[in-house]
Amino acid sequence: MFEKPAAKLVSVGISLCLSTLAMGQGTSTPAVVTDTAPSAGAGSASVESAEQTWDAWRKEVTNPAPWWKWGADLRLREKYLHLNTLSAVAPTHERHIQRYRARWWNTFTPAENVELGVRLTYEGRHYATPAAYTEWYNSPLYIDQLYVKFNKLFDLPLTAVIGRQDLKFGDGWLVLDGTPMDGSRTNYLDAAKFTYKFDEINTTVDVAAVYQGSRSNAWLPTINNDIEHQTEQTERGAILWVTHKLSPETQISPYYIYYHGDMNTEFLTAGTGGPAFNPMAPGSVARGIDADLNTFGMHITHKFDENWKATLEGAGQFGVRNGNDALAYGVRSQVVYSFNDDNKTLIRGGYEYLTGDDPTTARYEGFDPLWGRWPQWSDYHVYAFAAEGRVSEATNFHRIQVGLQSDLFKDFMASADYHYLLADENTRAGALGFTNNGKETRTPAGALLQVQIQRVPQHPAQCGNVFPRRLLHGPPQQNGHLPSLGMGTQLLTRL
Repeated sequence: MFEKPAAKLVSVGISLCLSTLAMGQGTSTPAVVTDTAPSAGAGSASVESAEQTWDAWRKEVTNPAPWWKWGADLRLREKYLHLNTLSAVAPTHERHIQRYRARWWNTFTPAENVELGVRLTYEGRHYATPAAYTEWYNSPLYIDQLYVKFNKLFDLPLTAVIGRQDLKFGDGWLVLDGTPMDGSRTNYLDAAKFTYKFDEINTTVDVAAVYQGSRSNAWLPTINNDIEHQTEQTERGAILWVTHKLSPETQISPYYIYYHGDMNTEFLTAGTGGPAFNPMAPGSVARGIDADLNTFGMHITHKFDENWKATLEGAGQFGVRNGNDALAYGVRSQVVYSFNDDNKTLIRGGYEYLTGDDPTTARYEGFDPLWGRWPQWSDYHVYAFAAEGRVSEATNFHRIQVGLQSDLFKDFMASADYHYLLADENTRAGALGFTNNGKETRTPAGALLQVQIQRVPQHPAQCGNVFPRRLLHGPPQQNGHLPSLGMGTQLLTRL
């Protein structure tokens, strides 16, 4: 009974994609009026000239003084999710959201080798469904970057960045997003990062200390004083990341990450007058953790030849989580073959495995993604995995991926990826939306197809149609054994 609406949604999604792409194209390639028919190549030359004029104007406007640069971007996003809660009777089983994010950033260089950076972010949202949410959500105005950067500190190959900053190590598997509850509005971490380069041995050493408050005003105020929670617990940690280039083709990065979490007890009394939790993360209430976790890992990249390259990352984790001993591990790999043609066509395949918690033991075996709770391979899993743990806490799964990417024509890239998912452990056995017996039906399993079309560089538009399916447990009137559906379109323009 859901096939026709699903087909209609696909049609709507494709229409949105095409209209968004047309919008992006029209804003960057103004028409050229001529009195006579243009000669061969005149159109492309005119477009190239217009783009050069635009780039020159943009650089002049955004760099008004030798010591000051600024920029801005605007992201418009529409998203529809159906049955992502694994239950057709849950009040939030259907979500239709429009999001409007604007950012403005500035960098100042008051002295040689000194940089000051600041960025302001606002994102308003409109909830068409569900009725349980307030229709219009007015975001606080965030200072989501405020840092000072010192280059060549003490006349050494040492760089220090101190303050609120975007922090990423490797592919961002375990360190990228410090604010998982705000749904990609921000991803900052309050941290101090030091980088030392040993050029003579092709090695870089990064050391970082993190102190991430749960509340949005932990270190810096929000402009309109609204307070939300960005994480379910206050987090402290330390990161040691060593990058060594073994050869022009091979790079290895051993690392150690210490993570400490203090559950925010305000979540235990949410709705009793305390600061509101983030409306994009319902269900995260009372899911904070008390933890001391140690993670050792290795990230490896290797280029075999002009066509083949591969990435492999693995990590082991031990410590204490919510009073229980913790022992877990994870691995992620990807192989890419590039055809090196004019369309930049490539195919890729990958495998990822994160251990799940065995409910029959006292020990906790679920792999904690630390500060890697962001849409690493799909926007959809941010919500789907919340039924098992916390928002964007993707763990307890095997994932097999195949994908294709190619430029359709100049400045237009398209990619499609298929992911097959199988749970490692049946941690939530018997709960609504989860199975409780049988090799296939005892575990949540599914498939996911994601399509992205992007125009580069000035006006990228992204469109995704996602059709994952989980083998569910329960009578049809509760979950219907139906495929979940997620789809969205996005326009991002940047000055």
